[in-house]
Order: sequence, then C-alpha cells, then structure tokens
Amino acid sequence: MGDDTCSSKRATLPVLTERFWARVAVATDPDSCWLWTGSIGQDRYGRFSSGRPLLGETRAHRISHVLFVGPIPDGYEVDHQCHNRDRACRPDTCMHRRCIRPDHLDAVPPRLNGQRARGSTDTHCPRGHEYGDRTQKNGRWQICATCQQDSVRRYQQRQKDRRAAEATRCPKGHSLPDSWLTTRRMCPQCHEERVRKPAQTQRRAYVLKTHCQRGHELTQDNTYWHPGSLQRSCRTCRRENAAAYRDRQKAA
Repeated sequence: MGDDTCSSKRATLPVLTERFWARVAVATDPDSCWLWTGSIGQDRYGRFSSGRPLLGETRAHRISHVLFVGPIPDGYEVDHQCHNRDRACRPDTCMHRRCIRPDHLDAVPPRLNGQRARGSTDTHCPRGHEYGDRTQKNGRWQICATCQQDSVRRYQQRQKDRRAAEATRCPKGHSLPDSWLTTRRMCPQCHEERVRKPAQTQRRAYVLKTHCQRGHELTQDNTYWHPGSLQRSCRTCRRENAAAYRDRQKAA
C-alpha cells in the first residue's frame, strides 16, 4: 500500500511531484512566495488531487509540506509564516493562502497558529483606538469596541434622518405643516381632495330604469316581476324570445 510502484489507477511519487510542480509559479526573489496556479477552493487555498493514500491531502500547501518538509502530525495545521510577516495583507485579498513554498510553511497546533495570526498581538486598531478589555475576537481577528460603537451611532443617525425626512411629507408626497407632526391627522391637501372629489367619482344613488336594453318602455303592463325576488324584465322581450325559440324548434 505504501510502495511507489505504478498501477493503472495510481501514479508514482516522481510523477505526482512533476504534476505538482507544473502548477506552481516559482519566484526568482529569494523571499517571495511560490504561488499555486492550479485549482482554488472557496476558502482560497490551492487544491490538488494526488490520488495516493500517502498524500491524501487535498490542499496544495499541506501536500507541499508532506512532500518537501515531512508528514503533518494529526490535528496540526500548516501555518503560512509569510502571511504573519505581511502587515499590509487583508483577509479578503490575501494571496498567501496560495503560497506552497516549503520554507514558508510550518506545521503547528491550532492554538499556536491562532496566536501567530497577524493582528492577534496588535495593541491598537487601524484607526488608532487602543484595544481594551471589551475587545471582541471574530475568529483570529480583533474587533475594536470603539469602532463598533461609532458604526452603530452612524447607523442610528442615518435611520433618524430618514424618519425625519419621511415625517415632513405624506405618502402622496404633499408637504405637511408643523402642526401635523404633533396631531398626526390626515394630510390637509389629501383631506381637501377627498372632500372635493369630482361628481363622476361620487357614489350614485340607484335609479330605476324606464326602458329595457332593446328600448321597450317598462310600463306597469309591460313589466314582469319575477316571483320571490325583486328582479324584473320586459314582457315584450319575453314574448319575442319565446316566439324565436318556437321558430327554432319548428326549423329543427
């Protein structure tokens, strides 16, 4: 299981090493990082499929440590020392996770890796506030309590300004007088428009029709009231409909 013999599904260690180095951009500067140019995972670490139980790691920097430094003890993490030295690096744009240079990697326990993380030993935030007892930690990054309070105050002020701007106008955009802000009554302009609606939009009283749809006058003799209801119909139209029905029956 641990030998280097080649089979149909497993490559030898020299072949794996050649495949690995084909995806590495080696820098000429003696202190620069060797960046991984192959597949990148969602965590921004390089990915490499070795296909061997001995190199069962999938992250490129861990495979580099196994190949060129030595095995990684169980439970240990591979720390990028180049990241700890770079003071200008930010988490969202960090390129050191792609570094696989062996002398930049160090297998350490997770606790030590967190203590080495850049920013864990800083005494002041980027805005110059001193980290105190109320400083919170988000993973390996410190959160300045003063900056967090300032952010909350700015958000509350924006919300207050927005509510004040909305209070000077009604939902239809009419300007509101100062007295409305205390009484909270209907907008005067909206109330005036509601009272002075055009006549065609006012609710009309029901008017009894004097003629049917065909123009026959609905007199007392020409009106048929349906039993058990208040509906009525034209007698002339009923006679015409009955005659037309009889004619269709005869034609059929």
